[in-house]
Order: sequence, then C-alpha cells, then structure tokens
Amino acid sequence: MKRAKQILSFVVLIALFIFIHANASSIVLTAVNDSFLPLENNTMPTKKSGEWYVPYNVFNNFGIISYMQDNNDSLVMQNQNQTITFSLSQGYTYDKDLNTLSQPAYNINDTIYLPVKLMCAQFGLSFSVITGESLIVRICDQNAKLSDSNFVANTNQNTEEIVDDYKNEGKTETPVVNPEPEPEPNTPEPVPPEQPITPATVRPDFVYLSFIGETNQFSDDLINTLQLYSANATFFIPVDSKFDDNFIRKAIVMGNNIGWVVNDEKDIVNKLDTANQKLFNITGTMSRIVISDNENLQNVDTIQNAGYIVWKASLIAKDEKYNASKTSQDILNILDNTANPCIISLHHKKSTNAALTIILRDFKANNVQTYKITAANTPI
Repeated sequence: MKRAKQILSFVVLIALFIFIHANASSIVLTAVNDSFLPLENNTMPTKKSGEWYVPYNVFNNFGIISYMQDNNDSLVMQNQNQTITFSLSQGYTYDKDLNTLSQPAYNINDTIYLPVKLMCAQFGLSFSVITGESLIVRICDQNAKLSDSNFVANTNQNTEEIVDDYKNEGKTETPVVNPEPEPEPNTPEPVPPEQPITPATVRPDFVYLSFIGETNQFSDDLINTLQLYSANATFFIPVDSKFDDNFIRKAIVMGNNIGWVVNDEKDIVNKLDTANQKLFNITGTMSRIVISDNENLQNVDTIQNAGYIVWKASLIAKDEKYNASKTSQDILNILDNTANPCIISLHHKKSTNAALTIILRDFKANNVQTYKITAANTPI
C-alpha cells in the first residue's frame, strides 16, 4: 500500500510539472533586436506546418513597408532591395523578379501572418527561437547588440512581467501557439515553388489552351495566371448555364475568347443563338466556336450548318480528379512525344490554377506559344 501511494504521488508530481510547463510555454513572445514587442494579438507568433509565423506588421520595425493591392487580395512587403508579394486567395508568394517562393501567407483571425524564415532570408534578417519560461521568437538586423544568451540574461525578469501583465488583463482569447485550422473544402490548391526546368527534346511550337465548364470561385485566378505568363485561352461556357457577366468581360478585356459547350440535345441551335445574344448584350461580341463534352455528339452537321465551328479537345486534363502536380505532369508527358499542335482543355477546379501555372512555366522554358481559338482557326 505504501509503495502504491509513493507511485501515485510521483505520477501526480509529473503531471503537475507537465501542466505547469505547458502553461508557461503556451505564450510566445516576439523580440525585435534587443527589445520585446508588446504582448498583443498583432505581435504574437504562431507555428504552422513546422514553421514560425508572425503578423506582417512586425517587419515594419526593420524599415520594410507593407501595403495591399489587387482589391486587398495581395500583401506587398518592400524595401529598397526587395519586394515580396503574398497572394492571399491563390496561396502563392513571389519576389520582384516573379520567382515563386516556397511559403504562403495566412490570414488568421483577420491578421495576416508571414513566414519568419522566408522573410528573414529575403530581407537580410536573422531569427532565433529562444527556449525558457516562455518561448521567444527573436528577429534581428545589424542593429542588434546582444547575443541570445545575453538578451535572455538581461531581460529575464522583464519576460516574467510581460507574461504576468498579459495574464492579468483578463483576456479571453486563447494565446498562440494556435492549432492549424482545418482546410476549407473550396480552398484552391497552392501554387508550388518554381523549380528548374530541363528543356524538352520534342514539343509543339504552339498549343490552343482552353477551359471547359461553368465559372466559379476558382475562375478569376485562371485569368490572372494567364496574364502573368502573357498567355491567352478560350473559356468554353455551357450554353444553358448562368453567365457571370463580370468574368466574361474580364476574360475578353484580357485578350481571351469565349466559346460554347454543347451536348447532344434538341433545339441546340436556338440555345446557341440565345447564348450569343446574351454575350452580345454583355460585350458587344458573339462567338461561333463550339466544343462538346460528349464524345458521341450527334448534331455536328446541324450545328455547323447554322454557322458554328465545332472543335474537339485533344488533351483533357483530369484536374477534377488529381492534384496539380499529377494533372500537369500527365499533360506534359504527352507533349514530350509530339510536335503537333493540340488543344489542351482544363476546367475550373481547386487544382486547376496550380496545374495551369506549372504548365505555363514549362511552356515558357520550352518556347511553346499558347493561343486562343478564334473563328478564323481551322479545327484540329
């Protein structure tokens, strides 16, 4: 019995130690050079996917200015030597030379958090994580005077006071480190970092690029990526779908084209004419280009006799089924074995924009031109 009580007491002491230690280390402080930042929501670090993140305004302490663009969808961090842009909706990051970088920004509780390691590497800063009663994420430039050990020795009492003051303020928020939020089901797949590309032995001189299906929350990213790589495409929209007027205008203004998706159904010519009238009301233009997602379309002659041109996609991406890496690689693998022009068709899925980016990076490295389909082109 005495032995059992000793074991029980030992277990309680261990549990108490773990509880106290976890409680102390749950609050993470931010230090800039030789000073702590106030312990507030807009300064406290968090850890995500094994990397430390801090609110973007922390870097303003080093003369790095910040501003939003693209209707508050992109955060730009800039000094005299470097510019880094974080696209919040697309989840990618690129520098002033449009090189894609590895880590995105995250919007957590209405605060934009930036990856510490990436920002320090790009702007010539250094950082360290100091362990103790409370974790400290310390970011430094050339103005820092103290080593980490001297910094902790000189500010140990100050650390305890900062944490105690924070706890006594009666805040109800759970201090970070925060658990990672569950990914949203409709979050687009992030664009992967850019990798060196070995030129292909065989590739077509040009391809026709197209997108098939109704527009949705992923569609605007496709137009933006096409513009980024000076590429053009044709967006084939189902004739009986609800039109997104703003998207259609933007697509045409950016140099792309609109076509129609049809199936084997009755009264198809009237549906095409009705869709064209809607297009004319939106843009002042019409489209005679038709594609079908039905391989056994029976009304081809009827459609063509009405003045429309029927095309058929050569390579249809599986972006509704696979991630961006596999989707793009499947397309590029086929192009590795042909010099003939073809029609590549993607969709409007969560992986499509990332796949499109990989494909366009490859095309740029291999001098493959991308064209939109027009009524003047002969179907291939």
